[in-house]
Amino acid sequence: GLNISGEVGRQSIADSTGLDWTWYKVGVTKTFADTWAVNAFYTGTSGSHAYEGFASFDNGTSSNVDKNKVVVGITKSF
Repeated sequence: GLNISGEVGRQSIADSTGLDWTWYKVGVTKTFADTWAVNAFYTGTSGSHAYEGFASFDNGTSSNVDKNKVVVGITKSF
């Protein structure tokens, strides 16, 4: 089958500066009869200065970890 998904969220922290942010994600998953699935999604945020300068798997150095990304995956159920 085919599954389409999405989400939007908002985090607000009282009495703070620069920590509020909004995130979103849209994606699709294709399942196959033999328990395999392939998925892809796009995710992003409105950005928050609190998430800049963290270690990142993107390039092995520090970067802004809340940047927009496309993620693709393959899964198998047992």
